Amino acid sequence: MNVLTNIERSVEIEKLLIQYRSYLQAWFAFSKRKIGNEMIFRDPIVWIMYKHLAYQGTPQAITTWEDLMDHSLNHDGICGKRLDWLCSKVSELGVNLLAKNSNLLALKIPEFTRLFTVIAVADSEILISEWNRYEGNLRNGQRHKWGNYTQKFANELHLFKISIE
Repeated sequence: MNVLTNIERSVEIEKLLIQYRSYLQAWFAFSKRKIGNEMIFRDPIVWIMYKHLAYQGTPQAITTWEDLMDHSLNHDGICGKRLDWLCSKVSELGVNLLAKNSNLLALKIPEFTRLFTVIAVADSEILISEWNRYEGNLRNGQRHKWGNYTQKFANELHLFKISIE
C-alpha cells in the first residue's frame, strides 16, 4: 500500500531531515547529488512538511503556502514540478491553490497540510502511485526524479510568480 499513515509520514520526514543534515555536511558535489537523489518524498504532505522543517530558522524559512510556492518557483525544476502536480490534482477537486487573492496563501504549513483537498490527494492510492512514479523515476539506471513529468499549470505558475515579485 502506497498511502501513508500520519505516523509513517512523521517517520519519513525524520529520515529525510537526517539525510538533509548529511547533505549539508557533504563536501563534494557528487556526494550532495547522491544524497539528494536518495531523498524520496513518498507523498506531497511529506514533501511539504520536510520543506517546512528543514528550512526553519533560516532566511529561506517556509512557513506559509505562499512561501512554499515562492520556493518552488524560484528553486529548481523538481520542486516546481511537485508544486504543479499538487495544484493540478487539487484543482480536479475544485480548489484553486494558485488564486492570488486566496486566504490559502497565508495558511501556515501545518494548517495547509490538514486541508481536506490536500489530505484527499495524499490519501488516494491511485494519486500516490502516480506521485511515486514521478518521485522515483529512473533513466538508464540513474534516478531522474520528475524528469518525465509535463507541467500542466506552467503558465499559471509563471503568472503567479510575476504577481508576487
